Amino acid sequence: MSAVREFVCAMFARLSQASIRYCVLRNWESLPDHVGNDVDLWVDVEQRRAVEDLLRRLGHDLGWRLVQRWHWLGNEGDGLFVFVKP
Repeated sequence: MSAVREFVCAMFARLSQASIRYCVLRNWESLPDHVGNDVDLWVDVEQRRAVEDLLRRLGHDLGWRLVQRWHWLGNEGDGLFVFVKP
């Protein structure tokens, strides 16, 4: 299993385990076998902190490093998390 596929599968599993509602915004048909440059998700703004914590723990557990985190645009829930696998 590729490292990216492992990360995506684990992310969806943990989101479900945490009862976090999400919506994949595009290219969901190819997941988790093919991930382009990113996975675009919508999550409830009230769960933003829980999702961020979940992603940080997931990255740590799987040996990924969070190298960039941005919150921008006019919507409170907008954000970007960039992970790399050293």
